[in-house]
Amino acid sequence: MDKILQPIVAKYGNLLIEKLKAAYNQANLKATGEYENTLELQLNNTSFIVNQAVYAQFIDNGRAPGNRPPIPSIMRWLENKKGLPPSMLKDKRRTAFAIATKIAKDGIKVPNQYNPGQVLSTVVNNFLVTDVYNMLTEIETATKQQLEYEIMAVFKSA
Repeated sequence: MDKILQPIVAKYGNLLIEKLKAAYNQANLKATGEYENTLELQLNNTSFIVNQAVYAQFIDNGRAPGNRPPIPSIMRWLENKKGLPPSMLKDKRRTAFAIATKIAKDGIKVPNQYNPGQVLSTVVNNFLVTDVYNMLTEIETATKQQLEYEIMAVFKSA
């Protein structure tokens, strides 16, 4: 039965990943492209998990003041972000430290002018409402067809 279910489950796992990428790009949240690269489908026999970057929660909800984010991550962001003034790129470590300190002090409020907020969770919620129903319908149809085939095979061999 897993041979029937797994392709359907994989199809919908990949669909969720594509929808997350599309929403992320449509909201113009792409800075380095690292988020998209962290999306990974983990298939079990009859279920899936979509792994994503640990900072996805901050993309969706912002970040409370408190701890500084990792400076190497901000340095990578500086290297990949287009349109930054040359003064920010002159001493990336110092700039990254200043940004991290500012984030630790004030946090990152979302929604804001660059991020409408709840972009990723909206995709997941819509997926749960619509696509999971469609997946279950496909599983039901495929399972019925397989059972009918197996029952007919028993009768034909008798």
